[in-house]
Amino acid sequence: MGSHRLHTALMNRIAIQYWQFRYQQIKPDLSDPIGAQDRVLQALLRKAQATDFGRQFHFREIQNLNDFQEAVPVHQYADLWPAIQSMMDGKSNALWPGKLTDFGKTAGTSSNNPKYIPLSMEMLQQNHSRGSRDVMSFFCHRFPATKVFMGKGLILGGTFYQNPEFPKARIGDISAFMVRYMPWLASLFLFPGKSVTLLPNWGEKIKTIAENAIKESITNITGMPTWIL
Repeated sequence: MGSHRLHTALMNRIAIQYWQFRYQQIKPDLSDPIGAQDRVLQALLRKAQATDFGRQFHFREIQNLNDFQEAVPVHQYADLWPAIQSMMDGKSNALWPGKLTDFGKTAGTSSNNPKYIPLSMEMLQQNHSRGSRDVMSFFCHRFPATKVFMGKGLILGGTFYQNPEFPKARIGDISAFMVRYMPWLASLFLFPGKSVTLLPNWGEKIKTIAENAIKESITNITGMPTWIL
């Protein structure tokens, strides 16, 4: 037990140092949020300028935020659905470069129908994964003596679905895609593992997690608040 405690304490310290290092990397953006957002906008415009959407609204000619606001009208989901539907049927370069096969299914809270969100690897890495990393960076900067990494984080997410209307598309909860593409290093700190987390049967998933979690040192929980409750 003594060697195990030393091992977990060392892992905890290494993790804290990494997240504190990460905080120093993103610290300049905190002092210039407008500049950071403008750099993101310019990067997105460059990346998507050759897509159908980018050509329609002349992304190549947009130089700043004002240009973007004048050129691109506010869109509702229904306005984008024809393009998303074409992407789910296998079309390339519609809203984002290349062919996307992953689509996040939402609950459709603003209507009675679910919505399908195109998920590129860039979106998952730069939005969801990076957002999670930045949250941990802020936490470790604020609480440098935390022992949260001396145990595992229980992650509770969704799964994948089949939709016969779109056989070329892989559809699932966004949390399921985050687990699917989770880096190997991050999986060392998470429980119960991809195979259980992605189980399609909710009751089976909860039962399996409960039976195995009691054997683990769980120090934090990650997931949709409604599901966690």
